[in-house]
Amino acid sequence: MINNFALYSPLLPESIFLRRRNWKGRMIHYYSQYANLRPNHFRFKMSLLYSLPEDMLRHGLVEWLSFGDVGNLDSASCNKEYRPILLRLLSSNGTRLDCRSFVVDELVISWIVMRNIQLQGTLRVSDTVGDMGMRRVSQACSNLHCLDLSNCDAVTDVGVTSIAQGCPNLQGLNLGWCSAVTDVGLTSVAQGCPSLQSLNLYGCSAVTNVGVTNIAQGCPNLQSLNLGWCSAVTDVGVTSIAQGCPNLQRLDLSRCGAVTDVGVTSVAQGCPNLESLNLNCCDAVTDVGLTRVVQGCPNLHWRCRTL
Repeated sequence: MINNFALYSPLLPESIFLRRRNWKGRMIHYYSQYANLRPNHFRFKMSLLYSLPEDMLRHGLVEWLSFGDVGNLDSASCNKEYRPILLRLLSSNGTRLDCRSFVVDELVISWIVMRNIQLQGTLRVSDTVGDMGMRRVSQACSNLHCLDLSNCDAVTDVGVTSIAQGCPNLQGLNLGWCSAVTDVGLTSVAQGCPSLQSLNLYGCSAVTNVGVTNIAQGCPNLQSLNLGWCSAVTDVGVTSIAQGCPNLQRLDLSRCGAVTDVGVTSVAQGCPNLESLNLNCCDAVTDVGLTRVVQGCPNLHWRCRTL
């Protein structure tokens, strides 16, 4: 079985690897070592694709296809004789393509939904995508772990709610500078994504203590939180995070002018695993608060700063 895989896995159409010109060489090297075969044992006959077991072909697709290459399956350059086989395998259960930080727009999202492609890795969304695109992502990518929506001004609470309801396994969410996102969207995330470990709300000026408190209650596994430029967040919100997220390791409160020694002290008491704290331009924080952070967070690598 292994020998057959080693012999025939390099038979995938070269047209779908346009961005990886040396893919054959790498597959030969990989599988020749895996099956203890010499490279000259490989033969490149497209007709043998039909005899390749589906699980082997699926493994080869997932292992060697980048998300950017997949679109070529629908292009005229792909041999029409083999296109249905490959598309069927890509849309079958158990196939997960690594998006590898490929930035997707509305057109690519529509293609993902149409072909029922499941993704893994971090999905970065173009800033031109709105709530409709988010609904499509939630429908097609229920197993998505990381989503980057930074600078997506067109995404509102409606889109964020769609993601929260459709992607329950989400572990990382970047909403940096999503100015239209409010406490309503954050509440949906808190209710739908209990496994969330990283949340970036940098520049979300409409977020207040209400949304932050709900995140603290619904996402206890949070390890990284960025509240930079969330000027409406005060000691109340920071205290709720400190009490609800004991595993927090990174916290950014830069330019949260309403945060004082009270909030910082609660962090020192509730987050003993804290490693990084950004208090840039937190003018209300004094040496008293900093001293308590140093005493309560022994893992802090002297990244606590006020400027």
